[in-house]
Amino acid sequence: MRISLSLLFLLGTLLSCEPEFTNGSITCDPRSTSQCPKGFICMENPNIPGDYRCYNSYTTYGYCGDGTVQDKFEDCDPQHEAETTCSAMGYNDPNGKDVTKVACLDNCRWDIEACEEFTRCGDGEIQKEFGETCDGNDVAQTCDSINPEYSMGFTSCRGDCTLDEGYCYERLDKKLDILFVADYGMMNPEIENYRMRLKSALPNMYASLQGNQMTKYDINWGVVSSSIFQNTVCPGDAASDGHLRGAQRCNLVEREFMVDRTPQLCNWENGMVMGQCVDVFCDPNACDSLDASNLQLAYDSLGCPRCINTTRIETSLEETLGCLLEPDEFSSEMCDVTQPLKAMELAVDNVINPGFVRDDALLVVVFLLANDDCSVEASDRFDQVLTQYPTSPQFACLRGGVTCDESWESLTPGTTKVFSNCVPRDDENRTMFDIGYFVEAMKLRKNGKNIVALSLGGDFDGEITVDVTSFEMSMENNQPEEVTQFVDYYISDGCQGAKPSTRIREFVREFSALDELSGTYSICNTYYPNALDNLTRSISRIYDGPMVPMEFSGPSGK
Repeated sequence: MRISLSLLFLLGTLLSCEPEFTNGSITCDPRSTSQCPKGFICMENPNIPGDYRCYNSYTTYGYCGDGTVQDKFEDCDPQHEAETTCSAMGYNDPNGKDVTKVACLDNCRWDIEACEEFTRCGDGEIQKEFGETCDGNDVAQTCDSINPEYSMGFTSCRGDCTLDEGYCYERLDKKLDILFVADYGMMNPEIENYRMRLKSALPNMYASLQGNQMTKYDINWGVVSSSIFQNTVCPGDAASDGHLRGAQRCNLVEREFMVDRTPQLCNWENGMVMGQCVDVFCDPNACDSLDASNLQLAYDSLGCPRCINTTRIETSLEETLGCLLEPDEFSSEMCDVTQPLKAMELAVDNVINPGFVRDDALLVVVFLLANDDCSVEASDRFDQVLTQYPTSPQFACLRGGVTCDESWESLTPGTTKVFSNCVPRDDENRTMFDIGYFVEAMKLRKNGKNIVALSLGGDFDGEITVDVTSFEMSMENNQPEEVTQFVDYYISDGCQGAKPSTRIREFVREFSALDELSGTYSICNTYYPNALDNLTRSISRIYDGPMVPMEFSGPSGK
């Protein structure tokens, strides 16, 4: 009788997993092939990350033993790949490259038992005989030991245990040239909110930069509009064409940027708050001997003395800087096709903005953008594309500057389509500048290095959703209405009107100070200080190395 009940229980379990079972009620482990009934695959619940269930969609997702390697769940498949080698899996095989074989187990995992006695990249020890020059945090060489011209920054270790000197910098003084490239387009009502968030975060950024009285930076602060004159879509009065803006409105003297210098004849005590200055005494001529004229003594929000080129000394430095981010009161900027990378290139030109970028300063570029970059290279071809989409100039920028797995020609009226694996376009038919052009242009401007970039832009996950909508547009002189296609694009989960920053992201990752993605943040995040604080820590790390002492005690000043 007991045997019969067991058989009935087993039969009931199997019957419950017949092909009509699709609700994934059986939990499983993706590393095991025995927990799901035959014909079912252990797959992650799409609604709950880390929750694996048995699904009978094996024709779609596959299963271990079907002859196909499902990368999300399997290392290999016995029917597809019979074996690999220890060296191919990253182990240092003393028997020689690709000698020790590794078989595929029945659970679609590699049998690495024979490899585990070998060393490998990532074990914390440098095996020079296998070509390792570093391992994890064990980095034997410093920047100056690699190149005597490198006396700032730090080396790091790549994933393949080779040394990365990409964060080494030539010797600079404690000087920063900080350029904000801001979207001033009036078409997006959210952009004002974005600028207000950045303004509110500036005091925190300033305090982080100047918080250690022993290492005060001398800074040039400038703001440039991302609008560039484009005959077809941007009128001349809507474009700054790379000229720094706001000096007259914000009472700056002589320069189109805010000059922020350390006084030479001041002394103070350190306060209880980090970076705070108390009992400050400054000679009346404390600003006279600096590298810029018409500087006035002013104080930051921590009470520390600075010399700046303003006539409004009663206003804090942070308020003056925030003023530069505000649009002109009667601004006519209505350009919806912005060219931030081209605006940046023009802004660092010493002919257009003399004295802003200094050879012995670290250049810091901060983008605040609701739209992606539309830096037009081939105006004639761009105008042809724009003719096809007269009501959708941003989509014309997308087509001319971004490529995806799917063809843009596959769009049809009244549809929504997702484009995947989207990257900046570099083929000969593009209408936008290749991103590499701006990377090389900035390196040339700064002798190859000494640039850090940060982007506050639209989120980007590699996918772009495009909507094509038809609408009737009224014609003048009693002519019949014309049917027009409006094309909009966005990231899948939405971002308050911001476009995915495909091109800007690619540029910024070339100049991120910590790793290739440390400089990209969502403009839709309601709290910007985290991003700016990461930037200031990156700057400190470049100047002072990975470990920056944080003690602030005793008298300081000059």
